[in-house]
Amino acid sequence: MAFVGTAARWIMRLLGTRANPDSQLPRMPEHFVEDLVALTMHLAIYEPHALEGASSHLTSLFECVVALLSEPQLVHSPHLRAKFAQLLYHVYLAAEHKPDAGRAMKFAQPHQNLLQMHPRAQVDLAQALLKLYGAVEAHLDVYEKPDVRCRIARLLKHLWGSGTEHRNTFQRIAAEQESFVRFANGLMNETNSLVANIMDKLTEIRNVQVLRQDAAKWAAEPNQDDLLARHAENERSVKANLSLGNETIHMLAYLTSDSEIQKPFLLPEILPRLTTTVLSVLTKLVGAKGVNIKVNNAEELDFRPQEMLAELCRTIIHFAPYESFHAAIAADGYYHTSPGLLPKALSTVKKLHILTAAEVEELERVVTSSGAAAEAAAAAEAEDGDVPEDFLDPILCTIMTDPVRLPSGHVMQRATILQHLLNDEHNPFTRAPLKVEELVDADDIKAKIAHWRESRMEVETGLK
Repeated sequence: MAFVGTAARWIMRLLGTRANPDSQLPRMPEHFVEDLVALTMHLAIYEPHALEGASSHLTSLFECVVALLSEPQLVHSPHLRAKFAQLLYHVYLAAEHKPDAGRAMKFAQPHQNLLQMHPRAQVDLAQALLKLYGAVEAHLDVYEKPDVRCRIARLLKHLWGSGTEHRNTFQRIAAEQESFVRFANGLMNETNSLVANIMDKLTEIRNVQVLRQDAAKWAAEPNQDDLLARHAENERSVKANLSLGNETIHMLAYLTSDSEIQKPFLLPEILPRLTTTVLSVLTKLVGAKGVNIKVNNAEELDFRPQEMLAELCRTIIHFAPYESFHAAIAADGYYHTSPGLLPKALSTVKKLHILTAAEVEELERVVTSSGAAAEAAAAAEAEDGDVPEDFLDPILCTIMTDPVRLPSGHVMQRATILQHLLNDEHNPFTRAPLKVEELVDADDIKAKIAHWRESRMEVETGLK
């Protein structure tokens, strides 16, 4: 470890300082750093006692890794940046915060206080990890991404509970609207995708369990070997995905408990994604097919549906004060296809006693307000009657309130195209590359819509 520490201090000298940013590091091959990370991580996983008495060297490596994570332009390889997060997890996160601690020492080491106490970590680490969580979406493959994100999520959960210094860092990145919106969008995309995959496979697992409980039917099954092989693979997949799925749902709940972090979630380009995520997952948990997820070995698979339901409801409760959230719930497709979903979720949490009385009261408020918003929207839509096609958003078919024109000439609601660009930076009509900066306010269309509304009001007033 003396070599690792010495090499880390040398890299820090090459890195320079923020006051003197003329770094020599870009001239050095990245595998120099990668070798230090790989060696230390190997020792932490397979020979943890080799790290005893090496606190000063591990501190030097920690400072080096945090500095490089905070300056991502100096490290071009996304795989190396991902390894930085894995190193922080395996070496610097105490075993009590790791369900998969394995052979790691069960007592805390001095270097495991660095995540919480080191000044550079307090200022930069949460922000760097949040950005890395979003960045792995485009660069890591489908097999590597879940593991890395799960490690990052557990690090972030530890930092969130480590004091006001770290909490201030979370709030600071929430104020950086573009970065945080991309992170939040990635978090919700992943939550949706993971839960959908998990529930589909849990249904298959339950079907096999039910079949095997009927001795006669199982004995008559001609494809037992294939079914058992697929069953084992489904269980492995569900267990791996639930590790990350539980963390993403938990992260959404604790992040949205902060009033400053709630603000970017209420932006028009991300709010519909939030409501779709919570309603989609609620559909899987308490919807009509809920019986299909009652597997026999839920604890072994780490499937905790009551905990998932409670945290989803708390996420909803955090936005109870905002009328825009109630309106977004009412406008969501899941609300229209499953109008009884929120009342059923409310009934379920009451029956299971998994929320406090105050939380139940806030959830009731959202259920009532969303229902009223849905009725008001339906009445307004009926009053609008036949709407000129040019006034409708071409994706959502709703009347535009903030239209923008794309380079191709198409006009869309600003929030709709901004949400699209978070996932796909191409024109949805021509597939040409498209940046936010290329959108132009469609003031002519906005004026026509306003004039149309005024004309209708005059006609309705005259009829009265």
